[in-house]
Amino acid sequence: MMLAPEIVRPYNLFLTELNDRAHALLNTLAPASPFTDCLRARIEAETRLLEPRDTATAASVR
Repeated sequence: MMLAPEIVRPYNLFLTELNDRAHALLNTLAPASPFTDCLRARIEAETRLLEPRDTATAASVR
């Protein structure tokens, strides 16, 4: 149920916006930092999108 498309879509939209804001802040605050690449990778890892599942299929797999 938590991975139903109607649940996942708004959450993924929120994560996409959060990802964009985090990258923009990083570009502003630490563009030439030696840690920028590491921080970018961390942003990507923490804001990865969820894959929606068809709830009927998920229930039959259990």
